[in-house]
Amino acid sequence: MQKFKRNSGIAFCVFIFLVLFHGASAQISGAQYKIYSPIVTFGAGEGSSQNYAFKELIGEIIAGITSGSSYRLRAGAVYRGVPEVISFSLSKNSIDFGTLTTVQVSEDFLDLSVSSNAAFGYAVMLFEDGNLRALSGDDIDDVSNPPVDAGVEEYGIVTEGADGQLFEDTGITNNLIVAKNSGQVSNSLVRVRFHVSISPVTAAGQYGHIVSFIATSEF
Repeated sequence: MQKFKRNSGIAFCVFIFLVLFHGASAQISGAQYKIYSPIVTFGAGEGSSQNYAFKELIGEIIAGITSGSSYRLRAGAVYRGVPEVISFSLSKNSIDFGTLTTVQVSEDFLDLSVSSNAAFGYAVMLFEDGNLRALSGDDIDDVSNPPVDAGVEEYGIVTEGADGQLFEDTGITNNLIVAKNSGQVSNSLVRVRFHVSISPVTAAGQYGHIVSFIATSEF
């Protein structure tokens, strides 16, 4: 049995970015008035000028949402906004596989938690600064035929939880979506499992790379 002394400190430095998308708004008003319905019509229509755009619906027979670049209307009325909140946390900021061997797959995991009142949901994407690699330049291949198997040089991640998007070991690439929901969430938990294995010809050394999780939400 051949063992490789490596990875007692494979470190994933995780950077968290929170991004909120906000729309601008405008209204038609003067010193003595505010116009909330600039179109008089029995049907739908749209009024606009250099400084505003207003869309009118055909009543509330069918509820729904219409939108433009800077507004959203629900059933013909202004969709009242609420304080925009998104929170995102990770259970830890490093992954440690310990000493790798050819006879088993090494694993570590972290949990991510998201809360957001975004009406149109959120997504958590993954980015990396390059392959899992040693200072010598040797790297460990991303998994190409899941799952990650013992004795084969492979590296990948899989998610658990209702919002998880990776259902089998997947190689890390930029813009990889690991969690997603199309509505509001409170403390949505997703576990991200990291799996790695080596082959008899994998070069010994300490391997690492930087992985960034970015949470985005659309209001």
